[in-house]
Amino acid sequence: MKDFEAEFLEGVESAEKDLSEPNTRSIVVDEPISESKRELLEANPNYAVLDSWKEIEDNIRQISIKKLSSPTAYTTRRHIMALVNAGELTPEVGSALEELSIARNRIVHETDYKLSKKAASKYLDLAADVAGLLVKLLT
Repeated sequence: MKDFEAEFLEGVESAEKDLSEPNTRSIVVDEPISESKRELLEANPNYAVLDSWKEIEDNIRQISIKKLSSPTAYTTRRHIMALVNAGELTPEVGSALEELSIARNRIVHETDYKLSKKAASKYLDLAADVAGLLVKLLT
């Protein structure tokens, strides 16, 4: 059986692959990890991942409500699907968001496992790029 971190990294690498697809690569913003996220990473890698996903989740919800008038009660997954179906997000970005969500969920449900800083950093780097893309859509 795979260990927790290997499964986590598999999801992150799958999201990274989705974002490197030709029709997506040009829209992804190469954003650095913020200083506050780096500090969080040093203190608690698991929490840094959860915090990064929360930022992405909030942006997804705002974009979906603003651009599509989606109901606020939609789940994050439903907001993502609506944005992909409306052409606001590419299917590859939608898939990457799903993979990042699954990786984040592993941390929530595996409370005894502490993620390494290296694995969390890989997630944070990709999450920063996705957050940059989402911020572009909000403006």
